[in-house]
Amino acid sequence: MDRGKQNKKRNSCCFSFQSSTQEIGEEFEDSVIYSISLRKVQLHHTANKGQRWLGFENESALNLYETCKVRTIKAGTLEKLVEYLVSAFKGNDSTYVTIFLCTYRAFATTKQVLDLLLNR
Repeated sequence: MDRGKQNKKRNSCCFSFQSSTQEIGEEFEDSVIYSISLRKVQLHHTANKGQRWLGFENESALNLYETCKVRTIKAGTLEKLVEYLVSAFKGNDSTYVTIFLCTYRAFATTKQVLDLLLNR
């Protein structure tokens, strides 16, 4: 089986996802600097057996695109960073949680962070 057929067979479930991200700038709001990017997500529906039987398995069978504005915190006051930490934890944003926990000691003490977390 050639590589193209292997890839088609592997991707024959309902959807495969592709995305691209473009940085467009920054926003400043309430003591926080956010990095702003646009993420274009392509949702490609692969052909099912009936479509393949009818000859409709070409790549343009069904392409859906969605563009999302993504705000990522870049800098802010300690209070805002901890506030964002709590919402990131609740929203399963493990990237921000991990980065914050690995770097906060460069700009705050553990006591300061714990005080802010416990006083919420």
